[in-house]
Amino acid sequence: MLPVGSMDLTDDSKVVLTPEQVAVTYRLAGIGTRFCAALIDSLLQTAMLVSLWGLLLLLFTFGLGGLAIAWARFSVWVVALALLVSFLVMWGYPIYFETIWHGQTPGKRLCGLRVLRDGGFPIDFRAAMIRNIMRIVDSLPFAYGIGVISIFCSRDSKRLGDFGAGTIVVIDTAERPAPQSVAPAPAEASTGYSLLSDQACLSLGALSRDDYAVIRRYLERKDTLDPGTRLRLGKEIAVPIMRLLGIEPPNTFMYRYDVFLEEVASAYQGQDRERA
Repeated sequence: MLPVGSMDLTDDSKVVLTPEQVAVTYRLAGIGTRFCAALIDSLLQTAMLVSLWGLLLLLFTFGLGGLAIAWARFSVWVVALALLVSFLVMWGYPIYFETIWHGQTPGKRLCGLRVLRDGGFPIDFRAAMIRNIMRIVDSLPFAYGIGVISIFCSRDSKRLGDFGAGTIVVIDTAERPAPQSVAPAPAEASTGYSLLSDQACLSLGALSRDDYAVIRRYLERKDTLDPGTRLRLGKEIAVPIMRLLGIEPPNTFMYRYDVFLEEVASAYQGQDRERA
């Protein structure tokens, strides 16, 4: 079977069975890594707020001529706008980034973390909003006391915001820089495939029939999936296959994992017919 579906479970792992009947194993993020990510985000938010209020202080202190008159006339509105922006920085920052970056804030990205829904699906705006608004409760009585206790006590290392939103925080191993290694074969490789090299074809014997069955099941259903789910599942299935074939997974978001799996299935079928 594929490594992703056959790994032994540990206390910090979670197996998710997708609607396509593909088992995906995630490594849950620990409290230390989550704290580092939160600290980075807090520092960035603080820097943004200091810059905003520092600019207002400069205008108030050193405003000259017409600028000083304008400040005196509109100072109440300027301060009100600054308060609104401050609110958005504190509460909109995590919601915005987790929505557009598919479960990551700058801090989470730097620490290699990602927020997913319980079923392994990408987080959406609703889930991002719920889990971040719940920080009000998680932060009580101070220093995220309730959130820390919840993470320690829950099986999936969830704070109350994760329970409310139905999310988990995982180690995003797929985003770590890949070591230098042999790149996939170019389009003119003698195999006739664009992504599968001669050497990889020679290693197809490492694939079991169960591996091939998982690939076929994905290829049969991929056209019914939304683009985000198709890419994520394709990557989850293709990366272990690449490692079995001696190919280092590419460190790029644009790689066509579905095309790679189609070529693997085609080559495997061809070799299977030759063996028969």
